[in-house]
Amino acid sequence: MIYAIPYIVFFLFILVLGIITEQRKDDVELCRKVKLFGVLSFVLFFGFRGYIWHDWTSYYIYHEDRTWSDFLEYDYFEHREPGWLLFDLVLKTLGFTYPMLQITVTLLSTFLLVRFLRRYTDNFLLALAAFLAMNGYVLSINLMRNSLAILIFLNALDFLRNRQFWPYFGMCLLSVSLHFSSLIFLPLYFILHLRLNKWVFLLLVIVCHLALFVGFSPIMTIAAQLFEDNAIVAQKVESYTDYGWHGMPITILLQRLITCGMVFCFYETLMQRRSTNRIIVNSLLVYMLSTALTYDIVEVSNRLGIIFSYANWVILIELVFCLKYVGNRCLFAGYFVLFFIFRMLVTINTPVNEYQNYLLGNVKTYQQSLDHFNKTFKEPDQ
Repeated sequence: MIYAIPYIVFFLFILVLGIITEQRKDDVELCRKVKLFGVLSFVLFFGFRGYIWHDWTSYYIYHEDRTWSDFLEYDYFEHREPGWLLFDLVLKTLGFTYPMLQITVTLLSTFLLVRFLRRYTDNFLLALAAFLAMNGYVLSINLMRNSLAILIFLNALDFLRNRQFWPYFGMCLLSVSLHFSSLIFLPLYFILHLRLNKWVFLLLVIVCHLALFVGFSPIMTIAAQLFEDNAIVAQKVESYTDYGWHGMPITILLQRLITCGMVFCFYETLMQRRSTNRIIVNSLLVYMLSTALTYDIVEVSNRLGIIFSYANWVILIELVFCLKYVGNRCLFAGYFVLFFIFRMLVTINTPVNEYQNYLLGNVKTYQQSLDHFNKTFKEPDQ
């Protein structure tokens, strides 16, 4: 539990800055300084972090071992995506160490994230707090390739909204060059702009959660049909499909249902507030469907949840502004703040999550961190 404290404090800090800019929005100069301070704090918190969480163990070795000859002997399983290989090699050629690589990725990610949130919300600091609460920490610390790829895609949504296929396609290809999971963004050009009514939204949400409730697994059902004569696969299918509703924590289920219920109630208001909200609501629907229908395959569901969590960063803030009365806003926001704090206490709870920062002078050496990691890290139960 103690390992989550720095992350909770930083989340609340960004949240308070967002509230200040909302309460004092008539004071343009103050808001400008507070926003700048918030972005700078974000860069310092993530950019100067030490060897924390776990993906650094592979990224560090990767950075140390790369040479330009890797392009001549390219192998995805060893060299990863070509865009990331090129990016890493350019920085290494310029003399960048691994900590400098972290700072560079943080600067790029922060620019892309803030640019997206400024375009899709009225208060990007509040949305930044929602980002931290909804997979923001794992994206900013653990998933460097994936986070850059997702943020590039988010900045391509304007092309999708304006029906500019080739610029959108080009930015998606750039995302794919950093992380192959970004291939999922390509077909979204034909989906996210669709005009759905609130009843279609509600029907699809009900269907996907009913499928979760009864333990229906489309992927496992297909696998069962294809490998019905294979006893091993049949056993796997039975064990996975028994997961369903009972495998989802009640707090997450409640959060999903409250969010979807609020979107349904304020559907027309959301569409009138901002033209961009159609894309965000459709993205939320993709998030709900993809994570529910793949929930029996934990890694796939988790990864899809991370990819499409951007819908929550925006929609939660938009829903707050849809509420007319201050008391209702506080009640709605207060519930989610408590939920987010609880989730951080539950999920950020291992020694490898212990926060370190070069500016605080508490960063262990690489070897010390590796020894600590090898002694304390355990793969989470799936």
